[in-house]
Amino acid sequence: MKKLTLQGEIHMNNIKKNIFYNTAYKILLVVIPIITTPYVSRTLGASGIGTYSYAFTIANYFCIFIKLGLDDYGSRAVAESKDNIDDLEKTFSSICYFQWSLGIIVSVCYIGYTFFVSDDLKLALVFTLTVVASCFDISWFLSGMELFKAIAIRSLAVKILNTICIFFFVKKSSDTVLYCFILAFGMLLNQLCVWPVALHIIRLRKVSWNLIIAHLKPNFLLFISVISVTLYKSIDKLMLGYYDLTKMHLGFYESAEKIINIPILLVVSVGSVMMPRITNMISNGKSEYKNYVIISEFYSLLVVSAVAFGIMAVSQEFVPIFFGPGFDECIPIFLILLPSCIFIAVANIIRNQYLLPNHMDTQFIISELVGMIVNLILNFLLIPKLWAVGAAIGTTVAEFVSCFVQVLAVRKAFDLKSNLKICFIPVVTGIVMFIIIYPIQIAGMGVGLTLLGIKIVIGGVFYVLVSLIDLYLIGKMKNPSARIVYDSFGKFVRIEKRMTH
Repeated sequence: MKKLTLQGEIHMNNIKKNIFYNTAYKILLVVIPIITTPYVSRTLGASGIGTYSYAFTIANYFCIFIKLGLDDYGSRAVAESKDNIDDLEKTFSSICYFQWSLGIIVSVCYIGYTFFVSDDLKLALVFTLTVVASCFDISWFLSGMELFKAIAIRSLAVKILNTICIFFFVKKSSDTVLYCFILAFGMLLNQLCVWPVALHIIRLRKVSWNLIIAHLKPNFLLFISVISVTLYKSIDKLMLGYYDLTKMHLGFYESAEKIINIPILLVVSVGSVMMPRITNMISNGKSEYKNYVIISEFYSLLVVSAVAFGIMAVSQEFVPIFFGPGFDECIPIFLILLPSCIFIAVANIIRNQYLLPNHMDTQFIISELVGMIVNLILNFLLIPKLWAVGAAIGTTVAEFVSCFVQVLAVRKAFDLKSNLKICFIPVVTGIVMFIIIYPIQIAGMGVGLTLLGIKIVIGGVFYVLVSLIDLYLIGKMKNPSARIVYDSFGKFVRIEKRMTH
């Protein structure tokens, strides 16, 4: 086997660092709210949480009209031009002006909604800060430049400040507006804090109006996918809030989502890191990027299966301990929604590491539109009857359908049979772990912290041991995808050894 070159080691190490920082950032977006959730759920109750979720969901719909498809389009454009400072400054400046132009229009529309349509003026005014924050969101630039460390560190500081404020100021059920203000102001502060990083690298330049307008068409195409994703990610919340005047069922759903987002964000972090890297590889004519897709799929499913099926396995013990009394309705939501993380993992890698870098935007948009339609239909049918459980069913089915369409889109580029055989090994391991752990009950112990700890330890040991056996068996398989995955594990081990010696 060939020795790894110093350049190859540095390349691999940079990817690992970016994945680490972006994963840390994505986890941070969920972990900090998780720290506050036990306190907030007991202070505001399900109704207060639901009220926040409903108002934020509406404000977020306005935010997506500011961003359009910039998260993906901007990151890709920056990755393609970052080797030339002149092109990079033109790209950055023109996209910023494009974003601000949209921001002014949308902000005016949101103010109109606030005063003439909203049924809660105070909350709507508070979330004006969220709309303004979207105007200054340049995460697409930092992602395209692979500056994930800068994102993680600054976000950490703001989130810690947010957390302190919640524990210090939110004391009773009537503090819902104050809670929303703390979160909205934190979003704005987080976006403003990253600007010094960007302006240290490049400068804003005057650019022609034609250059600004040129971003409209490609962004609009990606916007169709963004609005599709937003609809089938949040229309369930909007409908729950509309049908449920108390917002209690929405509170259950929102609370469950905070936990479910953990495995999702772990997956998204890998895809976000690899997209600019693969985009750059494609633009430079490097063909080995397909190997990265296979490797990312396997390891994403390895991680997400452990977390998703692990949470499912301990949900009976976890929910009453974490959320407090009165949140038992979160358990069936967990059991229905968490399997969707598997479909999200597969689709996210296909999207960020193949479709978007290869400018296959249309195929991606079709998959999202199909998912949105399925989710809308199921929500209309199920939410009025099953409430949050109906919303969970609609979302899971929609994620499966969207994933299936994306898999079909890449069937000619990859050996699907070979890839699926390898990638779903960790999924099967996770399912077996769930089947073993979920029914465990110890006489005289009841549902409590001790039983939760025992089930976590047993499940964790089981999953790690079986996964190591899986990797060993993969190394014995006469399968091109298996060889790629096994070799990547060997390279990872060798690099780690060299770094520690």
